[in-house]
Amino acid sequence: MEKKISKVSITLVGVGNLGYHLAHALYHAGYQMVQVAGRSRDHVESLAVELGCRWTVRLTELVTDVDLVILAINDRVLETVIRQVDFGETLVVHTSGAVPLSVFTGHVKNYGVLYPLQTFSRGRIPDFKGLPFCIEACIPAHTEFLNDLVFSLTAIPVRIDSAQRAYLHLSAVFVNNFVNHLFGCAEEIMDKAMLPFSLLAPIMRETIAKAQNIGPSNAQTGPAVRNEENVIKKHLELLSFSPEMKKLYGVLTESIRINSI
Repeated sequence: MEKKISKVSITLVGVGNLGYHLAHALYHAGYQMVQVAGRSRDHVESLAVELGCRWTVRLTELVTDVDLVILAINDRVLETVIRQVDFGETLVVHTSGAVPLSVFTGHVKNYGVLYPLQTFSRGRIPDFKGLPFCIEACIPAHTEFLNDLVFSLTAIPVRIDSAQRAYLHLSAVFVNNFVNHLFGCAEEIMDKAMLPFSLLAPIMRETIAKAQNIGPSNAQTGPAVRNEENVIKKHLELLSFSPEMKKLYGVLTESIRINSI
């Protein structure tokens, strides 16, 4: 970076899971956190106290005379915020995996994307070391700025365009949100049998390891691949307590069968 990290000033809009952890990562990396903003007064004020910076719940009070404004907000309101605030010459980035860079066009002069490919929860501190951050910007100089910022967090910058990022985000929903939902289904089934969910931990770890090492197609096993109709029928009977899970089991079984042919 042209400036020392301690001289790079940042305003963060959005104090949800991503915003909260990103703010702390930037603060501990030595950046000057000028202001945090969000809808929840309690959350915004609490984070501001932790970072020793200003805070606001009003867009009209947003400090934009900084080096970087990060919009870590819900996709539904992103365009509205972009249209409502005059950011002047300041570089403004959003953190969405699904919203294209073009959302800024005609409304913001200097803009980009800073999308960390990770799932964030308030009760778990994430490890930014080696974490992929997808970056994109309107001009090369801003891309380089974001590239350096990501490196300063010990993360890895990945330069991809909006179309690629959309597919990446879709893939992330499959490997994270959908898989986590299936973990939840398994936990409910284990609870019904009065068994601890922790019994599944080794097979969960091995599933991820095999998918990474030999590829998902080569790693696929189970009754659907082996066409074990008796086992599948038994499983469906056991799921009679939950029509939703029974339907999900059937859809996934059929999908595995089709992809195993």
